[in-house]
Amino acid sequence: MTWLIIMCARCGYPRMVRASQKTYRCFKCSYRGRVAEAKIVAEADSPRKLPYAVGALKMKVARGEIRVVYDASRVKGRRRFRGWFKGGRLE
Repeated sequence: MTWLIIMCARCGYPRMVRASQKTYRCFKCSYRGRVAEAKIVAEADSPRKLPYAVGALKMKVARGEIRVVYDASRVKGRRRFRGWFKGGRLE
């Protein structure tokens, strides 16, 4: 079974899900979205490997090392996660 780290489409909060899941619910903003439409950051065969990566990603966002960028045109009335700015460029 494959596990993924995805970013919430609304707030950019990282979340760990199974690849076979169709939808997810964000723990931070309670947004329900499709896994297929979310930005996939990492994947692994074992769920034991990913919590450390999720924690490291949350710390980088909190410290400001990675700035979350949103696209307001994608979700009705809400911001949609688009990517990160690192070193002056969008990744």
